[in-house]
Amino acid sequence: VRLGSESSGGTNWYNRGTSTCGSCCLSSGVFADFTGWTFSGYYYTASHDLSALVGNSDVRFRIVLAVAPNYSANGYNVDGISIDDFSISSSVTNSPAPIEIETGLCSRTLALSANDSAYYYSPNGKLMGAIRNLSAHNFGNTKLTIDQTGTTPVNFDTVTTTSRKRLAKTIKITPTTNDTNAKVEIQMFFDKTTEIDNWKSTTSNSSKNLQLFKSPNNISSATIANSVYGDSTVIDSVYGANGVRIVARFNNGFSGVGAGGGGGGTPGPLPVTWLSITGKRVANKVSIKFSTGLEINNSHFEIERCEINSEVGFIAVGSLAGKGNYSGISEYRFDDQDPIVSENTALFYRVKQIDFDGKFDYSDIIFIEPASIKSKNVKLFPSPVKETLNILLTTDRIGLTVYCFDLKGNLVTRYKLNQKSNQINTADWNSGQYIIMVSDGRQVIYHDKILKE
Repeated sequence: VRLGSESSGGTNWYNRGTSTCGSCCLSSGVFADFTGWTFSGYYYTASHDLSALVGNSDVRFRIVLAVAPNYSANGYNVDGISIDDFSISSSVTNSPAPIEIETGLCSRTLALSANDSAYYYSPNGKLMGAIRNLSAHNFGNTKLTIDQTGTTPVNFDTVTTTSRKRLAKTIKITPTTNDTNAKVEIQMFFDKTTEIDNWKSTTSNSSKNLQLFKSPNNISSATIANSVYGDSTVIDSVYGANGVRIVARFNNGFSGVGAGGGGGGTPGPLPVTWLSITGKRVANKVSIKFSTGLEINNSHFEIERCEINSEVGFIAVGSLAGKGNYSGISEYRFDDQDPIVSENTALFYRVKQIDFDGKFDYSDIIFIEPASIKSKNVKLFPSPVKETLNILLTTDRIGLTVYCFDLKGNLVTRYKLNQKSNQINTADWNSGQYIIMVSDGRQVIYHDKILKE
C-alpha cells in the first residue's frame, strides 16, 4: 500500500513539494514490511501509523504489485494479483468536515516552487481551486482570484450559441514570476446544483463535455482567437461535497481560466454562422450554394460529397477561401463537375469550415436526388407511416437493397430485399421526413420521400 494526496494527481505518490508537504513526505520504505507480496500468501489486515499525514486532506490509498529483485525465476511466472473486499478503517470515529465549494468573489496567495502544488481555500474555508507546477520553474508567490461568479451560463465571446456558453465563475492566476512555456495543471471546482446543473440544462450538454480554457488576461475580455484549451482533461466529483472538479493541463503558464464545452468540446462562439445551404443539378454538374452571417478566424471552406454506396463516407471535392473575420452576409458557390455527378447517383453534400488554427465546423447535410424516374416495379406504402413500411416489388428481380436516410444524411437503416413483399419496422424512428432509395448495386432505380408520424 502506498499513500498519496489529491495534489499528487495519483502519479507521484511519494514526492510532494516541500512548501505544501513540510516534514510529512513519505519515503518508498514506509511500507517495507509488506514483503508478503513476493510469495503466494495472504495478508488479511495490516496497520500503519499515519500520524505524519495529519493536516493533509483527501489522502488516498492504492495497491501496487511489485516483484522483489533477485527472486526465483519461478516467481515471475505469475500473472498478477487479485484483490477483493479492500477496505480502510480507523480507530478514529469522527468524520471529516464536508468540503464546500466557493462560489463568491475572493482571492488567496500561496507559494508555488518547482514541481510543487497548492490548494487554495477562501477566507470562509471553502475550496477555490488548485494548481500544480509540472515544471522546474519557480513561480514564487502565486495569487488565485475568483474574479467572476454567477449561476447562469454566459457567452464566452460574441455570438455564442447556447450550446457553447461557459460557466459564469472564472479564475485568474497571477504568479510573481510567470513562465509562458511552463507546463502546469489547473483545477477548477464548481457547485453541482447551482453551477453545473444550470449549465447542463441551459446548454443541453453533459458533464463529460466540460473542459477548461485559458486566455492571456481575464476571461471577461477573452476571445475565441486568443484562447487555448487544456489537454489531459479529467472531470470527477469532489469527495464529501456536492461539487464537480475539472482538471486540465496547459503548456503556457498561468493566466485567466474558465470552463465550458459543447459543440465539439470547445466553448465559445461558432466560428461561422450558417444561414443556408442548397444544391441542385444543372446540366452535367451539381451547383452548391451556401451563405454565412458571421465569420470569426475563418480560413477556408471545404465542400464534401458522399455517394450512397460509398464505404469511405464524405470526401473533399473542392475548397473556397473564407473571409477571416467578417460580420456581414457572405454568399458562396461551388460547382461540382466530377463525371460521377452526371450519372444516375444519389449524392449528399456538406461544407466543412476550417479556422486558421485548425478547428473546424460543419454545415447541415443536403441531399441531391438522382435524375432517374421512379421505377414502376417498386411500390412504397403507406405514407405517412407509423410502425411498418411496406416495400413491394412487382418484378421477379430480387436482391436489391433499400437505404433509408433522414434529411441530414444519416443512414437510418439498410435492408436487403430478398422477396417481393418486404416490411421495415419504423416504430423507433423519429417523426419527420425520410429519403428512401432502392439500388441494384450500380445505380439508384427508385427514390422517394416518406413521412413518419
